[in-house]
Amino acid sequence: MSVIPPNSPPERDFPVAKNFVRSVCLASVLSFSCMATAPRPTQLPFKETVERVAKTLSLRQAIHAATTLHPAIKSANISVDISEISEKAAWSGFLPTVGITANVYGDKTSGTSQFDTAITGNQYLIGFAGPRQKAAQANIDTKIAALSKDVTVQQRRAMAEDVFLQTWLKQEEHTLWEKQFAASSEALKLKKRLHDTGLLTDADYESAISQTADIETSLASNKDELQALISELEDITGYTLSDDNGVFCKLNWQPEVDIPLQPLSFYISTALEQRLELELNKAARERALADEKFAAGKILPTLSATGQYTFGYAPGSTPTDPTLAAEGSTKNSFFAGLQASWNILDASQSKLEAEAARARALKSSTDREISKKKITKEVKKIHSDLKIAQKRTRALEAQLRASQEGLKLSQALNLTGMNTEADLCAADASSYKTQFSCLSQVVNFQRSYFALNAACGYGLDTVTT
Repeated sequence: MSVIPPNSPPERDFPVAKNFVRSVCLASVLSFSCMATAPRPTQLPFKETVERVAKTLSLRQAIHAATTLHPAIKSANISVDISEISEKAAWSGFLPTVGITANVYGDKTSGTSQFDTAITGNQYLIGFAGPRQKAAQANIDTKIAALSKDVTVQQRRAMAEDVFLQTWLKQEEHTLWEKQFAASSEALKLKKRLHDTGLLTDADYESAISQTADIETSLASNKDELQALISELEDITGYTLSDDNGVFCKLNWQPEVDIPLQPLSFYISTALEQRLELELNKAARERALADEKFAAGKILPTLSATGQYTFGYAPGSTPTDPTLAAEGSTKNSFFAGLQASWNILDASQSKLEAEAARARALKSSTDREISKKKITKEVKKIHSDLKIAQKRTRALEAQLRASQEGLKLSQALNLTGMNTEADLCAADASSYKTQFSCLSQVVNFQRSYFALNAACGYGLDTVTT
């Protein structure tokens, strides 16, 4: 559900509409050629999951994998389970306890033995540092564990979004270098013919060879950088996206550039309402106050119901007349009542524990105010980056239209035979270079917007495809 108020006018619409995305050919021209090959035999970072091979990967799939399958998420879920069990264990203090004690005694002198057995029971009734107070502490611990898990999920999502966009852009940059290399290779063929006919000097021909070699080196370097980002994305998602032959997965994503920006105050208020760090500060304060109440309750009396039933047998002494049998005796007893306990001498220790807990509560409140200032500063910085990205994309829009017109003209001249295939490749590479520059700014905007969404506790209405 969107948190953007319906009557809140945008501060400034993004200057490039959806037709701009089509104009830069995000769906077709900026494509990355990938060949599907067998998955690499190496194990995935997550040994708990079955190996998953992806020939295509969307941003939504990457986020889902990063926020559900990673061991960090599983560990956070276990922490929540532990806290819930601890809470149940605390409430079990209201259940009665029953114990049995058996003793056997022997007298070496008389050669006799005796035994007795005692069954004791205890039922907690009233106290101020008992099961109810412990359960309250455990309940807050469960809340903190759940919030910590949500923080981990958001951190994993932010990581997946950022690395995915970096990798996607590097994938498109690889296409740019392929076009540059193709254009340079065609130009080199033409210059070789000119050189062979004596119309081009050796120096000019060697310069063309060197230029093509430099582009080929850049293409190989870009391939290595793409592989490094893909490896990072594999670690985040748990998917196999490449093998020893290179990257075989294509990342599918459509930039959503038609996103209006709201006033800065809107984002700040959203962040202060949605950020889980602030909720963690509140929960930590609640836990400290519960600790203070528990410590103060230690110096107050506790009332329990208690009871004990004892039975045993003691053999009689050996008679002087061997014809007579020794007569033993049995004994049993039962009592029940109320037991009150009061830790009077513990008053000093409990008082100090209460004071320490009160200090922790005060620190949590102070930390929350500090977090608010940090969050406000973070949102302001990202909002400023967004506005800069808007301006840069607007400036490149005119260059993009000019490059597209130049490419159309080159294509028309090539059809009429007025320019060479090398000229057409050069025009295509030049146009794509401008398109890629504009695309880079669009991706920078999208990364900043995703970062703003994360800074607002994911309280914005975003579309991730």
